[in-house]
This record gives sequence, structure tokens and C-alpha cells, in this order.
Amino acid sequence: MASSIAEFGFTNPILVGADNDIIAGRGRLLAAKKLELKDSFLDLDMLLCPMRRLANF
Repeated sequence: MASSIAEFGFTNPILVGADNDIIAGRGRLLAAKKLELKDSFLDLDMLLCPMRRLANF
């Protein structure tokens, strides 16, 4: 995943909930850390109800 992000950049965001927990994109976050990226593509999805958040796993 890290090599793909290095070559193509982020094509899907890291989805973060209102309480700052990662809903989707843990692998992308780890890959960005491995590449020592300072910026990542985040989607702050604060409006998801708990049931919709569960559906994203």
C-alpha cells in the first residue's frame, strides 16, 4: 500500500469520526506514517450516526 500511495498519492481518504477515531483507512494511515508523509487526505465525517459508522467497517 505504501508503494501505491508513493506512486499515485491518496485515491481514497482516511475517514475520521467526530470523536477522532479512524472509521476507515487504518492501512492508509500506517502507509503514510511509513512514508513519513506530513499531509494525508482525511474525510472528517462527523455526521454519521453510530449504525452507519458500523456499516463502514
